[in-house]
Amino acid sequence: MTIFERANSYYKDSAPELKEERATLLEDWLNMETNFGNLGNVSVVQSKLPKKLKKRKPITREDSSTEYVLLAWY
Repeated sequence: MTIFERANSYYKDSAPELKEERATLLEDWLNMETNFGNLGNVSVVQSKLPKKLKKRKPITREDSSTEYVLLAWY
């Protein structure tokens, strides 16, 4: 568990542009904790998982109509 905490703090503090890699690390950590059954502590990892948000961005076309593009945020 300590190695996951160190890797998570590295991605969070030293390499904030690597958001997808950090999310992958946390998902793998959650899978490992889940596989340990009673010994695993899933709640610790779940609180660190990024929240997935979906936003729509309006784009105005040449004919003045509006189109929406879906953006995903982590």
